[in-house]
Amino acid sequence: MSITPPPVETRSWRVFRSLLLATTISVFVLIVLGGLLRATASGGGCPDWPTCFGVVTPPAGQEAMLDYLHRLATLVSVLLLGSVSF
Repeated sequence: MSITPPPVETRSWRVFRSLLLATTISVFVLIVLGGLLRATASGGGCPDWPTCFGVVTPPAGQEAMLDYLHRLATLVSVLLLGSVSF
């Protein structure tokens, strides 16, 4: 009886798995931040888009910071999802 070794994992497969794991984590963080926004009623922390009160950086304050972090998490998730689909 001959035992065949498992197939060698290629570099591209490892990169794909790592990218998929990062995408899953970023979407989970996005969902948690969305729930936190909803629970604290901070959804109106930044009323305009893509800026926050006309500036790129959010003003000091919990509501604006949570809303801004949710936007950044969305951007990261979209970019990762786009890279996984190619």
